[in-house]
Amino acid sequence: MAGVPTSAGNKAYGELYGVKEHNALCVEKLLDAGAVILGRVKTVQFASGENAKDWFDYQPPFNPRGDGYRDPGCSSAGSATASSAYDWIDLALGTDKFTIYSTYRPALPRELDTVGFFSRTAQTAAAAIKPMTEVDTTKRFCSSNTTPLYPTDFFSSWPPEYLSATDRFIRQLEDFLHTKRSLIDIGSKFKADRVAGEESMQEYLRNATAHIQLYDCYRNCLPFLEEYKAKFGKTPKLGRELMDQEYAAAIHQRDAFREWMLTNIFPQASGGQDFDKILIMPNGYMDPFYRHEYDGRTLEEGAWRKQGFGFKDTTLVVLPGLPFFNIPITQFPYESSVSGLTEFLPGNIALAGSKGSEVALLEMVAELLSSSKDFHASVATGSVPFPG
Repeated sequence: MAGVPTSAGNKAYGELYGVKEHNALCVEKLLDAGAVILGRVKTVQFASGENAKDWFDYQPPFNPRGDGYRDPGCSSAGSATASSAYDWIDLALGTDKFTIYSTYRPALPRELDTVGFFSRTAQTAAAAIKPMTEVDTTKRFCSSNTTPLYPTDFFSSWPPEYLSATDRFIRQLEDFLHTKRSLIDIGSKFKADRVAGEESMQEYLRNATAHIQLYDCYRNCLPFLEEYKAKFGKTPKLGRELMDQEYAAAIHQRDAFREWMLTNIFPQASGGQDFDKILIMPNGYMDPFYRHEYDGRTLEEGAWRKQGFGFKDTTLVVLPGLPFFNIPITQFPYESSVSGLTEFLPGNIALAGSKGSEVALLEMVAELLSSSKDFHASVATGSVPFPG
């Protein structure tokens, strides 16, 4: 943002570049639409995957939810905590490299790094995304022929209390759309269609997301590393570099999976509709993870988990580049080891739409929640997302 320093969570970066002279394009578009900038927030180093205990140049923000000592999350930790802490913040921008932990938005056509945002209402989210998209926002979504897709293989491992809470939401979605969910086993269909020969979807894509985002992250940071060394005569320590062939293989896997998804599972809507299918996805955590907690993983194990290795549920939507939104709909109690009290965690569900349906999908969610007697149209700030 023009007029303020940008460190990207790294003191050396801030030392080298100092105050920025220009706004990012997304910031310019929001300002042109009437947004008022209130301030800047922190991100983990270079918007990568880190827990609170991994920060070393700056102190991580405090998550206001529950007992106030839950881990704030990954790259957009500052944006998420600001949005959930202060009533006077309507929207917070963040970054997302692979739609796993940070924000939930579609991936870019080639790279996975993209702008995302946090808001406490779907109306605000829809208003914010309109100036940032080139999609024709004059079209309205058509609910008469819209089918919710329920991937049984993705929901099967979740506990009963989560399935019960999300099922209530899905039944209201069915009533709103005047249709029933369509059950689908995406993993079995992938295997049956032999997209990757005998390999399962999880096996085929286990490294794709990580190899793309890590390669792009290094490539994007390379000018900084070269300029910093030229000015200060030293270079920060880096991990193993990805080989070009590993990146090329990951791009091939991404492209093959994207073509299959957009042809067989999520083809573009016909007849002028913004979308005719909605993919319902489980999302969130059922147990607290504290900012001071060490999970016993080695550095390598932690990197595997936090940098996109392995198949995550959200791999299903980020690689095809689908709009994807996380929606808090309930809360789950837990016994806090910090306060000694019963605290609450947000309970979420996620919806994905076809390419270009960002605005229509958010407007549908806004209308659904505003007309519901069982679910809240807005999320509260502070320790409890849904008080009362």
